[in-house]
Amino acid sequence: MNGEVVSEATASISQESFYVKDSKQLIDQDMAYLSAFMTNKEYRNNGFFSRLFQYRIEDLKKKGYTKFTIGVKKDD
Repeated sequence: MNGEVVSEATASISQESFYVKDSKQLIDQDMAYLSAFMTNKEYRNNGFFSRLFQYRIEDLKKKGYTKFTIGVKKDD
């Protein structure tokens, strides 16, 4: 909003550009890994992340991904 990042979600679809131990269990030709979820505190509880997450899933489905794994930090 007004040039500010309100919410963020990352989708990793290539094992070559993704370093996580056992990444073959997280990413393949029809599975994407979703991570780096964030919404700025002042914008939380307004549905911004929900809309972004739904958009991300629908976009990946259009590209042929049918399975998704999600990474979160322990304190999230």
